[in-house]
Amino acid sequence: NLSFKSRIRGGNDVLVMEDALIGYEKPLLKVSLDLKRGDRLAIIGENGSGKSTLMRSIMGDLPLLSGEMLWGHQIEVGYFEQNLHQIQGTHTVLEELWDEYPNLDKTQIRTVLGSFLFRGEDVFKSIAVLSGGEKVRLQLAKLMLKGANLLILDEPTNHLDIESKEALEAALKGYDGTILFVSHDRYFIQQVASGVGRIDNGEFRVNLLDVKKSLQEGETVKIEKTETKKAVDVSVEKRRLRKQIDKILEQLQTKHEEIEDLRDLRYEPEYYHDYQKMDELNAQIDKVNNELANMEQLWADYEETLESLESPETDGILE
Repeated sequence: NLSFKSRIRGGNDVLVMEDALIGYEKPLLKVSLDLKRGDRLAIIGENGSGKSTLMRSIMGDLPLLSGEMLWGHQIEVGYFEQNLHQIQGTHTVLEELWDEYPNLDKTQIRTVLGSFLFRGEDVFKSIAVLSGGEKVRLQLAKLMLKGANLLILDEPTNHLDIESKEALEAALKGYDGTILFVSHDRYFIQQVASGVGRIDNGEFRVNLLDVKKSLQEGETVKIEKTETKKAVDVSVEKRRLRKQIDKILEQLQTKHEEIEDLRDLRYEPEYYHDYQKMDELNAQIDKVNNELANMEQLWADYEETLESLESPETDGILE
């Protein structure tokens, strides 16, 4: 597998923000951040907390209301936007990438596309008929070739199926630069991040030591707000979780079969000769992909809870 590589090393200080007030007309949050070379910081928080607004402010699309932001020496940024406005037009997938990097030969371009699961005839598909997941993969392929030493990614796993997520994880694990990314995907965060920046009630807190603990802190707050602590018999809880896991695995299998059937329809003349039908089909595929991602996250949560109950520290009672 290919991985992201930086063209130049860049300075040790990547990005410094001091009391930066983020928002539109009214402040949404205040951020202080000292990002160093090699950091992989995941930004998490509730919907509407200001995650994407923070990314837009860092990229200069939205001015700071107050405070300071300073870039380090020779920092080159590669930015992934979740709205995918960059992927438009009538080019084929191959042409879209080759036009942007004309100095590469066809084999090099196809190798990069293959790393993001564009194989065989897929490279000749028009970008006008690409699904949301395919557009994400194409934009990530562009980003890989840019050679930036700082990747700023806003929800890069949206629309991606399991195989595509694994390809992205593998490409990022070998990256020698710095990553600042927004994600709601706990498994992806645990695979990629070295630290977590949590946005909560307008405050921004960074933990560069324990990713798993940072993710669990938010879950603990939610639970304490909505539930009274109860003593639960662990053996009963484990049986319940195993049943839930078996059930969700069956549902995942069904969803995978459903999405394969939908993808096969793309090669039917009824669809590829009719842009409207293809758009409707792609929307349906994206919908099933999102359902699949939610189910996978639920399955991962169940597995993690079961694992914690089966650890030696848990003996008889769960509080």
